[in-house]
Amino acid sequence: MEIMLINRLQYFLLIFLSGLGSSVIYSQTANQISSDSLLVQDYPTLTDKFWNSFDNSGEFTELYARAYLAKAKQDKDSIEIARGFEYLAQISEPLQNIAFSDSIIIYSRNSGHPNYPAVGYALKGYWNYQLGNYDEALNGYLKAYSSAKEKGNIAQQIEVNQFIGVIKSAWGDHEEALKLYKEHLSFIKEQPDYQSKYREDYLITLHNLSLAQIRDKNYAAADKTIYEAYSTINSDEDPIYKDFLFASAISLFFQGKRRAAEDSINKVIPLLEDKTDLAMANYYQGMLSDNTQKRLFFFSNVDSIYNKTNIEFPELRTVYETFVDYYRSKGQESAELSYLKKLIVVDSRLAHNREYLNSTITKKYDTPSLIAQKNKIIQKLSHNNEKNQNLIIYISLATACIIAIAFFIYYKSKRLRRRFAILQEELKKDNVPISQPPKINTIDSSSEILLEKLEKFERTGGYTSNDVTLFSLAKMLKSNQSYLSKTINDHKGKNFPNYINDLRVKYTVERLNNDRVFRNFRIKNIAEDVGFNTSESFSRAFEKVTGMKPSYYIQQLNKK
Repeated sequence: MEIMLINRLQYFLLIFLSGLGSSVIYSQTANQISSDSLLVQDYPTLTDKFWNSFDNSGEFTELYARAYLAKAKQDKDSIEIARGFEYLAQISEPLQNIAFSDSIIIYSRNSGHPNYPAVGYALKGYWNYQLGNYDEALNGYLKAYSSAKEKGNIAQQIEVNQFIGVIKSAWGDHEEALKLYKEHLSFIKEQPDYQSKYREDYLITLHNLSLAQIRDKNYAAADKTIYEAYSTINSDEDPIYKDFLFASAISLFFQGKRRAAEDSINKVIPLLEDKTDLAMANYYQGMLSDNTQKRLFFFSNVDSIYNKTNIEFPELRTVYETFVDYYRSKGQESAELSYLKKLIVVDSRLAHNREYLNSTITKKYDTPSLIAQKNKIIQKLSHNNEKNQNLIIYISLATACIIAIAFFIYYKSKRLRRRFAILQEELKKDNVPISQPPKINTIDSSSEILLEKLEKFERTGGYTSNDVTLFSLAKMLKSNQSYLSKTINDHKGKNFPNYINDLRVKYTVERLNNDRVFRNFRIKNIAEDVGFNTSESFSRAFEKVTGMKPSYYIQQLNKK
């Protein structure tokens, strides 16, 4: 069901970036186009030509985008340069698009333009999501939202919240997504004329909310949300009508209203264009079928679409489990092994998806069952066909990898959660763990004076300066390097670099706990803010003190 949400990310992006050019449409043939002729044209004309090409053949899209950027650089107009990079960031490869997004941010960071730099952060979030860099994607959208809020750009705030909700739901964080959609819906309804001015955003939010309510098993609430949408949609010819018809069918299915669900599915299928939506529709048609052959027919359609798109979703397990059961009952070991192989491959890929790892779905086929079935089939087929040896090895290795990955993730996650809980308790006692100093029975007067100065240095946060050294600190405290180093070793129980790093980490932990804005900074920016020269040295020091990476600690704080 989350696949319906994921497919909306690109749609949201186009809405988010729309309205930045005029509405006039131009066309130009190949023999009329030259870089020099484009440079003398104005920005609205180049914008129209870019979007016209983007929406149609795409043949000259990059040419228009680069001409726009060249003209902006020639004019030394930072906002127009940012817009040129924005156009390029929608037509290139994902990694290149992320680099273009960074350029948008750099050129527009200090501008007063209401759309920037939020556009750059949103594009960066979108392309990171496409690459599977979910933390970076969410970080980009959070920064886009912060920028939109700072500029008072209501439309951008609404769109970015849609992105964030989709990501949380796709990760399996359904409770958080549900909360976000409710807050977002309230925010939209607070805007004047929201049903006309923000109609698309309003309806999209209702759709996402209905799917989250279905996942939360609150079908009455989902039906009420769908009904609210129907009261706004003018007719069944409205493009978004099919989305609510599909959501209604899913709700009816889970409520056990099979006939009504089947009627809705049959109505919605002719309206669907997206292949993954079609796969989901065929899945529910199969689930609604009592006839085995009919169910296998619909599931074959799902399998065929998956082979073309390679997009996994949890329901694929049910599809391949059904095929495995069927061919086993028929005694067709080769076909059973073929679908068992697909089941293992899908399972291994889903294991890397956070939504799947965190879900409460009970697998009919758990890993030990897969292994047992695999071994049984292999024993039968190995006597008849030696060519299956490579397949057997592949399945064995894949199964072993699944087990190893599952155990590693489980125990590492359990250890980190326990460590995080302990650290939170220690914070309540104002006792962030730092290596304990040795016991010194006596303190001479010189050491006592120097320790008092060190305490003042700690209280004032002098350690957050990235150029503090043993020499500079000794000079500031009117001491010498050797004596200062010895005092720190004797009374703090560590050498000078560890002493400074531990203070920085303790300060970071306390600030992360108390400052939500600070938690949204990139790791690199946090590191620089607390005195580290590189994000790598900061991460090493943070993990040494706390037992976990700073990114994991921030993630747990946000969940908390």
